[in-house]
Amino acid sequence: MSMKTIFCAMLAVGLSVSSAYAEPSVKRSGSTITVKEALTDDGISQAKEFAGKIKTPTFKLENINDADLVKFCQTFPDATSIDIKGKKDELTSIAPVAGLKNLTSFEMDAKSVADMSPLASLKLIKLELTSDAMGPDLKWMAGLTGLKEVEINAGNSLTSFEGFPTLSGNPRVTINGAAPTDLSPLQHLGSSKLELKYCTINDLAPLAKMPNLSELNLYGATVKDFSPLANCEKLKKLTYYAVKEADFSTLGALKQIVELNGGLTKLDNIAFVAELPALRVFDVFAEYVTDYSPLASSKVEKLQIWKMRVPVGDLGSVGKTKTLKELKLWSVDGATNSAALAELTELQKFTITSEYNKKSGDPFDMACAKGWGKLKEMSITGAKIVNAGNMAALTSMEKLTLVKVNVEGEPFSLSGLAKLSNLNSVRINDSQIADFEALAGCSGLTYVEMKGSKGISSLAPLKALPNLKRIIVSKGAFPDAELSGFAQNVKVEQR
Repeated sequence: MSMKTIFCAMLAVGLSVSSAYAEPSVKRSGSTITVKEALTDDGISQAKEFAGKIKTPTFKLENINDADLVKFCQTFPDATSIDIKGKKDELTSIAPVAGLKNLTSFEMDAKSVADMSPLASLKLIKLELTSDAMGPDLKWMAGLTGLKEVEINAGNSLTSFEGFPTLSGNPRVTINGAAPTDLSPLQHLGSSKLELKYCTINDLAPLAKMPNLSELNLYGATVKDFSPLANCEKLKKLTYYAVKEADFSTLGALKQIVELNGGLTKLDNIAFVAELPALRVFDVFAEYVTDYSPLASSKVEKLQIWKMRVPVGDLGSVGKTKTLKELKLWSVDGATNSAALAELTELQKFTITSEYNKKSGDPFDMACAKGWGKLKEMSITGAKIVNAGNMAALTSMEKLTLVKVNVEGEPFSLSGLAKLSNLNSVRINDSQIADFEALAGCSGLTYVEMKGSKGISSLAPLKALPNLKRIIVSKGAFPDAELSGFAQNVKVEQR
């Protein structure tokens, strides 16, 4: 073996050892005292010194073991807030915490701790637990009726929510990763929002008895039937990203729902949208939808289509959604017939973000602007745009953002902006443009930003604007003579 090989091996071992056995430390940041790796005698002295200068310190104990926790609880019996991260397989019990009678906030991430009963007699307001060993139920929680914030990150060992306390007010409740046989223990919760993420759920029906439930997040959960939620009279918002095994047609039963956010499933049919009279917000992400025609029978006002797994196709069906006020196309590909979006005569905000038709599809056709007389805000990033002159129809537009627009080929013409008196903010970055002088006619402009864009040789068109307050340009892009000559109240910045 060569000396080089031996040296590299020694170096690797040294790095491994140093990362696995970091030096113990105690540090203070504001009212937080952080103990890392071990609570030594010197560390105790330092922590006590810090704590003596803080009215209500928060303790963070990172990579500690059972002995460290015993030592901490003996040293700080009046602690009110603790955040514990256990050393792998070396923190197995939180029994010492039972003696901290003033504790109101307890957070713990320790995969090997199974018994949570030491918390049962405390007067906790905030509880956040992460442990794969937790289970089989929550009977130890029954007396914790003062909780305002609860987050339980468990594993399949947690098979029952029995014991979940009756909580007053509107507590924040999140349960992740459990596999409860029954959700009934949650039905008396007064929470307006509930998160059951990555849980395996047999039946959503018990949630109908939650008196105030208005928002439900089922991210990553295993759910088959959404229809029991039809009886949740106050439910307005449902999130179902990465939900497995669901029959999405059952969403059509939720006549009261106002907002649906979902994606990362195998959804390929949104027919249920036409069955939801109250639906106003619809967000669809990374799905297999190609037919958007059900939107025409809806009253959706805000629509986001992003990063779909199949080409978006003809936008004409989206254009039939006459109630739309806000449309966002995020990393869409394979979109065609964008001119048909002119039928969205109620549209007030339009966004293209990330990229548009990078792999396939047509350039974005600004002919759609002919019907957008009510549009107030437009933001386009990463698109090739044709027929830009039609922007003259955007007489209500107040804010325009163009980033990475028409980088190649024909530049984006600003000629259509010449008489838009309501336009007060323009950002044009990393784009290729033409007819910059048209901005001289935008009398309402107060803010202009231009960085990294081609086709701008002079700032003269901006110097007579009566309401201009601020300009930002790329550093060194213009000579000093171009940066002068503005009214005294105009701030010119180079970045």
